[in-house]
Formats: sequence, structure tokens, C-alpha cells
Amino acid sequence: MTKGKTEIIVSTAILVAFILIEFICVSFTARKYVAYINLPANEYQTVDVSIQGEGSCTVKELKREERLLILLLEHAQKGKFELVVKGHRMDDSTLTDSVTVGVTVSEHGLIFFGPDMDFRGHQIIEGLAALFFLYMGVLMYVAYRRYRKESAFSYSGLIRLGLSGYYLVQGFLLAGLCLGGVVFANRATAYQTLEIAGLIIALAIFPLLPLVILFSVNMTISNVALVRHEGFRFANVLGFIISALLMFGNVIIILSIIRTPLYLSANPGDVAMIVARTVSSSVFLYFVCILFATQLRLFSVAKREPELEQDFIIILGCSIRKDGTLYPLLQGRADRAFEFYQKQVAKTGKKAVFIPSGGQGEDEVISEGEAIKNYLVNRGIPEEQIIPETASRTTFENMKYSKRIIDERKKDAKVLFSTTNYHVFRSGMIAASAGLNADGIGSGTKWYFWPNAQVREFVGLLVARWKIHLIMCLLMIASAVPAACGPIILNMIVS
Repeated sequence: MTKGKTEIIVSTAILVAFILIEFICVSFTARKYVAYINLPANEYQTVDVSIQGEGSCTVKELKREERLLILLLEHAQKGKFELVVKGHRMDDSTLTDSVTVGVTVSEHGLIFFGPDMDFRGHQIIEGLAALFFLYMGVLMYVAYRRYRKESAFSYSGLIRLGLSGYYLVQGFLLAGLCLGGVVFANRATAYQTLEIAGLIIALAIFPLLPLVILFSVNMTISNVALVRHEGFRFANVLGFIISALLMFGNVIIILSIIRTPLYLSANPGDVAMIVARTVSSSVFLYFVCILFATQLRLFSVAKREPELEQDFIIILGCSIRKDGTLYPLLQGRADRAFEFYQKQVAKTGKKAVFIPSGGQGEDEVISEGEAIKNYLVNRGIPEEQIIPETASRTTFENMKYSKRIIDERKKDAKVLFSTTNYHVFRSGMIAASAGLNADGIGSGTKWYFWPNAQVREFVGLLVARWKIHLIMCLLMIASAVPAACGPIILNMIVS
């Protein structure tokens, strides 16, 4: 059984266990309800509580403190009724204040209180859900570490890193909601409790909100410089687009939480809003976490320093000048390879063989592989240590055709490829898909070019693995709908 399938089975089993525990706990706890009722005035001679309607329950006064009256409702019978609280003023017993709240009781005695159909068990659901998400976050991070150890260029590991962030953020948000409900439960009604808790979460909607803002500002600044230096093209404004989407998504989600703070309700009228908000925020958070996971992996693999024992160094080609010389981008790749070669020779004495890789474009006088070879020779590398690959037109063909050259000369060779820093991760993935076990190094780029290039890589990886992300989004939607409808489903099952 593969590691991925094992993770799915374990996660599904734990999720089912958590759902069963939630259902059992709520089924028992929702048979009682502690009602917090605000009275119009501070002091009353007496306070009477009566029931009007089809159902019934026993009412026990737990505490009265100035305007706050705390009641325990239990032993309820099916039906809808109104809980009427009348307070007789101390200064004039003929004057009374009245507060009326609707109560709905299911067939099995579950109590739903007030217009928002609140029930005892919110904190249980939110708390257990928080534990599940936090557990999944840790599980995904452990899986990421395992994948990273096996291969620095594993996209499966990258997704698990993103999922780890997604689950941990969701877990902390739910834990905050649960804690907010507990801490502020004695302020007033359940709706006010959730409003306060929702506001707290809205103010700290993501622990990574400052990071989102910083990332967006950095992307905007670098994109302005990029457009000024290299002109306006769609590829050069991807950073603008991503930054705008990030900020727009954050604003929309925060506003939706402030305006509609209710997270769980047994009222069918609330379900559409809750489902829409849950699905949109979950999908948005998922892509934010995948974006940051991608940026982290691209940055970290570009900064890695492979072992100084390589047999071959592949230099991935790109466009050359009309006179056959190298543009700065390609020259940077060749210089990075040359630098590693010298460092390896100085430390171990081992001389790697260069494989400059790249075919000849329609507007190029020679192949990219030959152009890189000429550059290396001019830098003092003997021609016998350079084997140009001149047929490839894509990165996959760079790796595939270079592998043929390597396999003809040495089995189980240690291979290194040199490319631009933002391209190292995807090149490592492509090398693996071509059957080549290779490590990678990256050359630097101008400060304003790298952030936008990193975003292009993120988009490219999304498109290349779109099926995986589609499945993840569908799973989030599938889990969001029953989660939002949970109280209604519970009420239907026990009615």
C-alpha cells in the first residue's frame, strides 16, 4: 500500500471517529441548555418564568446578577413554545418588564434556543473539529518531512506542506471560536456570543495575515520595477494579479465573518450563507497555503548546496543572442555551474563533466548547447570535459537527452543540473519524470525579477497538477456542506 493511500485511510478513519464522537456528545449535551437572558432593568422584586406553546421543559434559575438572568432548561418535551420572563420592578410592583424567547424541542428532547436555533454543543463540535484539524496539520507536516527527505523536488511533499498550513490555521481558528464561545458565554445570548467570537477571529483571520500583506506589498513593488525595466507583458504583471486576489479575498472573508458571524445553526435559512462562506474561505485558504508552500520550497531548494562529488553537471539552456553569445540569464546558469565545478575540484580534486543542453531555435545561429560550450571553453574548461547536448527544445528533453549521454558513459552517476534559482524545483521534478536522479543548483536573478518568476512557477505547477488541486477543492466542498448543515442534520435525525 502506498504512503498516500495509507494517509487517506488513516485520515478518513479519524475523521469518521471524530464525527461519531461529536454526534454522541451533542446528542447527550443538547438535552440541556443554559440560557443567558438580558433583562431590561437592573433590579426586580421578583422574576417569573412561564411557558406558552405546545412543548414544555423544566426551568431552573441558576443565577441573577443585575440585568443578567441565567436559566437551566432541561427535561424538555417535543414542540415549539415561548419562554416568557417577567420582571416586577422593586419601585412599583404594578410595573413589569417582559422578555420572550422562542424554544424548539426535537422528538428526542434536544433543545434549540432563540431565533438562531442555538443549542448546547457548539463548543464540543468546534473543539473536536479543532483537534481534528490540528492533528491533520501535524500529520501532514510529518509526511512533508518524510517526502522532503526522500526528494527535495517532490510535489507531493510540497502539497503536504501546504495542507499542513491549511489544517493548522483552520484548527487554530476553530480553537479560537470554541474558546471565544466559552469565555464570552455569560455576556448575553448565543448570537452575541458568536458575534464577539466571530469579531475576534475576523481581527486575526489568519495568523499569516501580516505575511499575506507583506508578500502582496513586496510583489507589487517588484512588479513595478519589473515593468519599468522590461516592459508591460502579461507574464510581468502576474504579481499584481496574485497580490490583488490575496488582498481582495482577505477583505471579503473578514467582512463576511463580521456581517454574518453565525457558524453553526439549525435554521435552514442560515445554511446557504454558512455553506458559501465555509466553502469560499476554505478554498481560498487552501490556495494561499499552497502559494506560500511553493514559495518556501522554491526558495529553499535554490539555496541548497549539493554534495561536492558530482560526476556530471547539466546546464539547462535558454535563449541566446543573435551572435551566439549568452544572455545574462543563461550566462548566470553557466557561471553557477562553473563556480560549483571549481569548488568541487578545490575540495575533492574530482572533475565533473559538463553537459550544456539546448537545441537551436529558428532565430539562433548555433544551438544553445554549443553556445554554452564556447563560453565554458573561454573560461578555461578543456573541450574534452564538455559534451554538449544540442537536440532538446524543452526542459523535459534537456533531462531526457542528457540522461542518454550520461548512461552511455557511467551507470549510477551523480548528476547535478544548473538553472536559474526560481526554476530549480520544477526542473528537479522534470528530471525525476525523465528518469534522471539529479540534484540542482540555481543562479541568481535581479531582485525585481525573482518574485514575479516565483509566482509564474507557482501558476505553472498549479496547471501541471490541476487534477490534484481540483480533487482537494472538491473534498473541501464535500466536507464543508455537511459541516455547515450539521445542526440541521442532527435535528432531522433525532426528530
